[in-house]
Amino acid sequence: MSTQQFYAETIDIQSKGGMAKVRIHESPGMCSGFEIPQLEEHWDRLIESVNKDGGVSIFLPLIKSNERIISQLIDELKGFSELYFEEKEELWKRTVVVFTTIDELNGYSTFEERVAKLESQIAM
Repeated sequence: MSTQQFYAETIDIQSKGGMAKVRIHESPGMCSGFEIPQLEEHWDRLIESVNKDGGVSIFLPLIKSNERIISQLIDELKGFSELYFEEKEELWKRTVVVFTTIDELNGYSTFEERVAKLESQIAM
């Protein structure tokens, strides 16, 4: 099993026309991109890409029904790396999911602090 740590971030989705972009990569600058309207149709290619070069961008329609797909994605990626995430219902209009590494989690004592940091980055 891989010992890679993946870092991912959510991007401001309102400027993406209602799409949420989740970038998953080993380190900044290593991200390749795919536009995936229906994640399940491209599942093998997605997992192969993550496994092969450690980088993939996923665009998901920001609708509540994608919660299951996002959860499935997280479960699959846990096979490659330990991923931690938290979510809040009221953030679904702007934030689909927040992924962090253990190091990122250790930098903030609460999820609220991490959300505040994310929101400040989006505002820039």
